[in-house]
Amino acid sequence: MNRRMKIHLKRRANKNVTDNVQLRSHLRQSRTTSGSVLLLAIMIITFLVLPVGLYFYQYSMSCTTRDKYQSRVQAAALLVAERMSKIVVNDPHFGFIALSNCPPIGKGTMAEDGEPCPVTGINSLLGTVRLDTLIAHEMNDANFCALADADYHQTQAAAALLQSSLNASIDPKNKKKYCDIDGQAVTPFDDAQDLLKRNLQGAGFGHSVQVRNLRLSLGWLSTGGSTNTPLPVPIDLAQLPKGSMQDGKYKSCIDLPAFGYSFYFAPAAKAPALADPAKFASPDGKRFCSLVKVEADISYRDTNIYDPAARSEQWLHVSACAIPAERQQAGPTGALVVVFPCGQTDLTDLHDVLSLEGGEATQSYQAMDGDLPIDANASTAPCELAPWGSQNITSNKVVASGLYCWLRAAGVRPRIDATINALSQQFQFSLKGNNLIYEFDSLGKVVVSSLPTLPLPISVVSDHQLFVETSCNNYTIGCYNNVYNLGTINGGKHAGQLLAGDPINWCDLSYFGLSPEQAREEGKGSATGLTATNEKDLITDIPGAVSKDLAQFEIDNKAIDAQPRKSYYSGGLAVELSISQL
Repeated sequence: MNRRMKIHLKRRANKNVTDNVQLRSHLRQSRTTSGSVLLLAIMIITFLVLPVGLYFYQYSMSCTTRDKYQSRVQAAALLVAERMSKIVVNDPHFGFIALSNCPPIGKGTMAEDGEPCPVTGINSLLGTVRLDTLIAHEMNDANFCALADADYHQTQAAAALLQSSLNASIDPKNKKKYCDIDGQAVTPFDDAQDLLKRNLQGAGFGHSVQVRNLRLSLGWLSTGGSTNTPLPVPIDLAQLPKGSMQDGKYKSCIDLPAFGYSFYFAPAAKAPALADPAKFASPDGKRFCSLVKVEADISYRDTNIYDPAARSEQWLHVSACAIPAERQQAGPTGALVVVFPCGQTDLTDLHDVLSLEGGEATQSYQAMDGDLPIDANASTAPCELAPWGSQNITSNKVVASGLYCWLRAAGVRPRIDATINALSQQFQFSLKGNNLIYEFDSLGKVVVSSLPTLPLPISVVSDHQLFVETSCNNYTIGCYNNVYNLGTINGGKHAGQLLAGDPINWCDLSYFGLSPEQAREEGKGSATGLTATNEKDLITDIPGAVSKDLAQFEIDNKAIDAQPRKSYYSGGLAVELSISQL
């Protein structure tokens, strides 16, 4: 091998060595870079991804737990709202009141006559007085206005009584008993506590759930809310500002003034409903508070991904709000009967009678210990005519008081224009005998009829009610006001309720010139959902008659346990005006 070849081979060998060294260096650098990237990835996963993932995992678990707890507390709030609407209190001026209306069917609302009384919802009570105030000013009658003013102040006292009772009923420290229409105890706090305990322990949380600091409170909706109380009709006479109505109903929690008086309606709905807790406002002394808030601290176990055995107990504060239900007033209204014992006079309408000036009372008394002249032991006692007292009892005040009490007995149902027009409806257009009957139908219009024979108890003063007779300008005006004093505290044995007719189903009978079809249109008879029957066979000259003493009511041909007051089927007598000309 020559020298040149040896040099070439040596150079080639050196080059291979160099290439191998470079390759090994490159591989070492690649391994170093890969290791660094892997190390960085491990560090990122360890110090960033895992903590963030753990945080979101724990957050999602917390949200899931909170959602489960929230649904349970919402159920408790709805239950409390439902219980609250059942509580009934007995007001000395208006009788039984509550958050919601209830027909006369409750065993716990019995009057001395053995029949139940209706329960008036607080919104219906406020709506009635507001409506009567509007009618009084539309009539431009000072006596009517004075009566509405007096009732307004009584509604404020009644609202305060109900509000304090509701507040006490949700206080676990309070020992006073509050009852429903059947006299059964209503315990909102205990019921909410029991429901939460049952729902949380049976929810499959995998551990024992504790509840502490359970609190119930009442407030109002800061943005205003709904009610189930109908607006006055026609709406242009309702004196309502913009934004104060919703679906033909009053809005709650906002002032709806009428001629100088404030009216705040309570939050209510057709059925118990949830509300946004952010809109809960604490009592301010003006608004009626019926918005229920339930709040509690509930325990849960946090998730420790590193050490599941080291999970610790934590607490969530959960709250929910609910609005109670409000049923509308139902059943027939009372009758105003105008009787002309000596035949028709030259007074042409009720407005003429209401406008009589002067006069003096020739008789004035309150029936005591029974109905006059029916009960043998009944007697009389001196009476006052509120708000005027016992002095200066004039004819127009007596008539105004009678008309006002008849109107008040109809609640929120009368139309303003129909009521005003009825006062000017001439007697002669409807008079067929010696009587006229004024009633409100299901649409709030006044129906005037004249019956050949009256089925209502005429010339009767029921227990603890008033009779006043005045002599004025050759007229004698007698007023039998059987709905003057209301309730079982001051209303006597019938609690100021309508006096039922006999037969009980007189509104259905052709004997009186009436029919079931006409009764249904007026919201009476079968419109109540009831069927009137006799407990046993009855011998009578009136076809189809159901005796007041033998009457019982059925629904769908089935006997019912909760028998209503008998006047609930056909209505009954509220006020009688007897008008004679000397």
